[in-house]
Amino acid sequence: MKLQRILLALFGAALLVIMLITAGAAFNAREEQRNYALSRESYQRLLLLEDLITTLFDAESSQRAYLITGDELFLQDHQTQRQRLQNYQRTLDQAAFPDEIDTSQVDELRNLIASRLEVMDAVVTIFRDQGTAAAADAVRSYTGKRLMDNIRDLSARISADERALLDDRALLAGTHASQLTLFLLAGALINFLLLAGAYMVTRKSTGQSRSLMRQLKQHSSEISAINQLSSSLQSCSTLAESASILEHFARQLFPHTTGGIYLMRSSRNLLQLAASWSDNNGSLTDPVEPHDCWALRLGKTYEIHDDSKQIRCRHLNEHAHSHLCIPLMAQSDIVGLLSIEVQAEGDINAIRERAELMGTHTSAALASVTLREALRQQSIRDPLTGLYNRRYLEESMERELLRARRTQGAMSVLMVDIDHFKQFNDSHGHQAGDVLLKEFAEYLRRQVRAEDIPCRYGGEEFLIAMPGTSKNEAIERAEALRQNMASLKVYFQGKTLPGVTASFGISSFPDHGEDRDALVRSADAALYRAKRAGRNRVMPAGEPVSDGAEAP
Repeated sequence: MKLQRILLALFGAALLVIMLITAGAAFNAREEQRNYALSRESYQRLLLLEDLITTLFDAESSQRAYLITGDELFLQDHQTQRQRLQNYQRTLDQAAFPDEIDTSQVDELRNLIASRLEVMDAVVTIFRDQGTAAAADAVRSYTGKRLMDNIRDLSARISADERALLDDRALLAGTHASQLTLFLLAGALINFLLLAGAYMVTRKSTGQSRSLMRQLKQHSSEISAINQLSSSLQSCSTLAESASILEHFARQLFPHTTGGIYLMRSSRNLLQLAASWSDNNGSLTDPVEPHDCWALRLGKTYEIHDDSKQIRCRHLNEHAHSHLCIPLMAQSDIVGLLSIEVQAEGDINAIRERAELMGTHTSAALASVTLREALRQQSIRDPLTGLYNRRYLEESMERELLRARRTQGAMSVLMVDIDHFKQFNDSHGHQAGDVLLKEFAEYLRRQVRAEDIPCRYGGEEFLIAMPGTSKNEAIERAEALRQNMASLKVYFQGKTLPGVTASFGISSFPDHGEDRDALVRSADAALYRAKRAGRNRVMPAGEPVSDGAEAP
């Protein structure tokens, strides 16, 4: 009876520790979820602020181009940028700022932008009523420049405040991760001590002390390995890194088995084999459809035995032995599947507990890695076309230019503009225009090399950075792109839309510029010379346009 009371006391203490640790971990997770939501809101406000300032600069550039050339096309582009700017301002007005952000700065920024737009309108009116000289005098008053400087400084201060908040929340996330690790390690240590105490008590009363000690050691090792697995997954930034870590720990936790870990594709229709172990990997099906596995259908662990009458999962080989399928789920959403095959039927019971524990620890971590990877893709990709955005292009071009200077290599920039895109939109509608942009982006993605950097630069303009490509090579590749445009087919609402052409402007390092801005300006200028020369042609930077060429 004494032994029973001691064991019950130890069991109660272990249960209490588990409950306390579970409560602490749940509270920690809830706080981290709130911290993550706040961080995401700060990040979205930063992106919105950058888009707002960039659009204002674009509006200023198109107004300047109109004052220089008098071309109404630039004025139309200016109005388009003004509309985008209005949308961004409306979104900024609706954004909820935390107490740490001085909203008076946001109000001041809104007033400065309004003042700058009034100055733009005034200069355009002077240009139309009094001519270029009067407009130039108005520009030389530097009122617009001072406003832009104030806008730039104020937006930088707001961005600095937001980034400071992000830094604080990143530190808080690290604290939460440390606390969670401490909870798990403390729980493992306390449980180990309690189990060790139970072993010492039962050793005096039973002759099975050696078997019990082996079980305790094995259980402790498994808990430690799973804790290490969980901590390692928390530090992963991509699913590829997670897969290698999962395979490493799965080999430790499930020796003498054949198994694999499947991860759900973003399309949600297939699970892809991400990690596998054992020498008999040929028995694993890849990929797996979700409805082919009963564990995924039922949302719980599913066992198949050699001599059972159970329905077998369709993804299993017909010669497979006893099998264990565990769904990896986070917040009722399928993340992946853990599939393990054992040679002996009794081995399933030996590994089921640790397999389910591993599944519990890895599901949330994998969901977090998937979300981080998706957010990173959203931050560097254009949402309509899927090509890189301007921010990613600027960072990549700086890196490639540094490499080109160091190796004395070449680099070319190819600026592409779809001809008569506005007329296409007017004739077929904006939805058809969006379809054209997507198909054209896919066409560029198929045609460029893996090391090239295709980007949607704005509207119907695209830019391709070509590392290691000389001017002559860039001309040849641009000409091939232009000629192959005939193969581009655009289907919309069951109809084939008319074909389109494109104009190309080329600049090369170091012939046309030593830095990113110079190369982009040269390529952009060459593009507009190509449009003035009649469109549907390739124009290298520096080449003159023949007299009598049509206007863009």
